[in-house]
This record gives sequence, C-alpha cells and structure tokens, in this order.
Amino acid sequence: MPDVLRALADPDSFLPDGRVATQWGCCEKHGRYPKFVVDPDEPGYLRPTLLHSECPKCAAERAHKQRFSRMAIPKRYADCTINGFKAETEEQRRVKAYLIDFCKAIKDRIAHGDSLIFSGGCGNGKSHLACAVAKVAMDAGFSCQFVTLSHLMAEIHETWTDRRRETELEVIKRYADLDLLIIDEVGAQYGTAAEVKSLFDVLGERYGEMRSTILISNAPLSVTKQQAAAGVKPLVSFIGERVMDRFREEGSAAIGFTWESHRGRTEK
Repeated sequence: MPDVLRALADPDSFLPDGRVATQWGCCEKHGRYPKFVVDPDEPGYLRPTLLHSECPKCAAERAHKQRFSRMAIPKRYADCTINGFKAETEEQRRVKAYLIDFCKAIKDRIAHGDSLIFSGGCGNGKSHLACAVAKVAMDAGFSCQFVTLSHLMAEIHETWTDRRRETELEVIKRYADLDLLIIDEVGAQYGTAAEVKSLFDVLGERYGEMRSTILISNAPLSVTKQQAAAGVKPLVSFIGERVMDRFREEGSAAIGFTWESHRGRTEK
C-alpha cells in the first residue's frame, strides 16, 4: 500500500494545513512529529516532500535560546517574569500592575518608542522586572539587549584607541538599531561630561528612531537637602537633563523603587 493511502487511513496524519503526513520522526522529549508530507490538492501528490528534518519543537527551543543569548541577560534573571515578582506592598502592586499593562500592549509600546527608568536601591527588583519586560518583547518578535553602562562606555571608548574594531558611529548605530535596549548600573560611574555625552549620543540616536529604552539606576530620581549635603546625587547628574527629558514624554515613565531590598530576607 502506498504511504499516502496508508496515511489516509490514519486520521492523525491529517495536518491543520490540509497536508498529510506519510512518515513520522520520533523525538525522545516531544514524541513523534511529521517528517514527510504530501499535499492531496497538488499534482503528483504521491511524491512526499520533507517537512521537518528534526523535531520542530526542539528546533524552536534552540532558536529561542540563541535569541535569548544574544539579549545578554544575566543568568540570574534568565527565568524572571512579571508575575514572578512578589508584590507585598501597595506601591509594589502599583508598579507590578503598571508593567503588566505595559507588557500587554508591548507591540504598541515598542512601536511608539515608550521608555522606562527604574530608580532605587539595590535588591528591590529593578533588574528582575526590566529583564522580564525584555523577554516579553523578545517573544513578540523584537530585538532586545541588556548591557551595563560601564560596558557600553568601554565599547565607545575603545573606538578612540588603536585597538578599535568599530568606529564610534558603528557602535552607536548597533545599539540604536535595537528595538529595546536595557542599560543597567546607570549612575555607578563618575558622571563625567564625556560619559554624559556618550550616553546622550546613544540615547539621542535611539530617540530619533523611536526606540524603547529601559535605564536601571541606584541613583534616586530626586534628593532632599539633607541627602544633597551628604553628597548623594540625583539620577539627572549622571545622565544629563537632555536625556532625562526624553523619559518625561507621553508613554514613558520614571518609576521609583523605594521599598527595602529583598536580598537577605528570610521567610518565617
């Protein structure tokens, strides 16, 4: 009996697109998958064609991991999700609800170039939530990358030396072309004029192309007189007023993470 006739006797051989599987492969993890198919509506349908040379689910998982590795998300945050963020206070619940709504409209948000600032102390979920947003954006088909500001500055500064592999404009364009860019550790540097200018060059290019950016910083959005007297600097000191203005536009938001750190806490 020809394979196609044998397949027609098996209802499971009919695929959603109307083709018929005539030969199946077997995956230890996901079970069987259609390997060769025929299209009954096409002339010469008795000649099977290759549909999948390997398990399609395994191939999709590998492609997902490859895209994920290009995002450069730290391993610590690889499994982070918005729902996985523990919101115990009213303020945390408001932030979580805002980001859930942001992710539900991720395609419109990215298309509009909406950006975010996460500002606050260490260990209170800023990187967790930023990486969770990036994963949602990646799953929606957008290009994303996570980078620390020190690494970004090092790449730019290397273009000023004889060791350069790219020009400064090429580095800026590479980061400007990403649909979503997460820059961590903003404010951990000295905030020199050169650093502020380099950051503005990257974010200014992204702003012109309506690209979304998430800045993560331990620096506060504002400081009291007492904090200023103690030498505490607000975020604007590290990124400049022109960059700060970009995050005041409609659709963008600066979010203060003012609650205590989750690190080192024990559950009773």
